[in-house]
Amino acid sequence: MSRVDVEDDSIRRFVVWHYTYDPDRHERRHVVVDVFDTEAEFLALLEEIAADIDRRKATGQPVGHNEHASGVVYEPGDRGRAATGHLVRRMLEHAVGPARTG
Repeated sequence: MSRVDVEDDSIRRFVVWHYTYDPDRHERRHVVVDVFDTEAEFLALLEEIAADIDRRKATGQPVGHNEHASGVVYEPGDRGRAATGHLVRRMLEHAVGPARTG
């Protein structure tokens, strides 16, 4: 498997999430399960988690009513663009513009 770092903004990343109970935070939320650089591995893990949920339901084991697997694809440079967008939005909220030189 080609696991990668979710923070590696130089490559395309396929992130698998599992919506489940997080005992560390005492809440249900999307928990990052794994991150890949290939779509095939991403899809295989999504199917594996979904099959596990179905198996647990079929055997009467406890399963959250909203428990599911999902994911997202982060394109190269998306974290940088998001950070820039956040900065621009905050500047506009505070009526601050870029300094003029000249």
